[in-house]
Amino acid sequence: MFGNSSHNGKDYVFELGMSFASQLEMCGLWEWSIYVIYNLSEIYPNVRERAIRAILSRYVADIETLDQEQFLRQRLSLPVEWIEEAKSWRAMSRGKLNDSVWHMINSRQYESAHHVIVTALASKYILNEAYNEELFNMLDTLGRHVNHLIDWENRGGMYYDYLSVEKEFKHCQETLRHTEDSAAVSGL
Repeated sequence: MFGNSSHNGKDYVFELGMSFASQLEMCGLWEWSIYVIYNLSEIYPNVRERAIRAILSRYVADIETLDQEQFLRQRLSLPVEWIEEAKSWRAMSRGKLNDSVWHMINSRQYESAHHVIVTALASKYILNEAYNEELFNMLDTLGRHVNHLIDWENRGGMYYDYLSVEKEFKHCQETLRHTEDSAAVSGL
């Protein structure tokens, strides 16, 4: 059929497309490599997804520019989750756990984000009160996806409850202080 009887047409088209995509990537045209692979969608969709995610992870630094990200999202219609996942890996490799958690949340890797918060961020953030609001926001966002989280109540949920009580306590203290200040001014 195509000069090689050991290939069926579907396999041949797939191999040809993957070979072309590889050549494009080697020439620095990785976004067009993704385009080629993306258009092999009906042939081996699982392989297509893994190949695209692998390319994204290799070139995530280039995705940091708005033009590249718009191209991937709008022109190629790549799922936002794939791009965010690659960004989470990059942030993690640079030690930017905070950024990594937000990218994990945006890529719907809720349990991974939960794990990083509980094992690496929560205790440090609670000890350094300056980060409590950030931690609270992360946990609040994760709490909306509790059905995707393992043991939320005994892990992230406990930190969230603690921060909620602390936040309410500080609010009550501030209200009381304001009331006392108003009473002192009125008494003069």
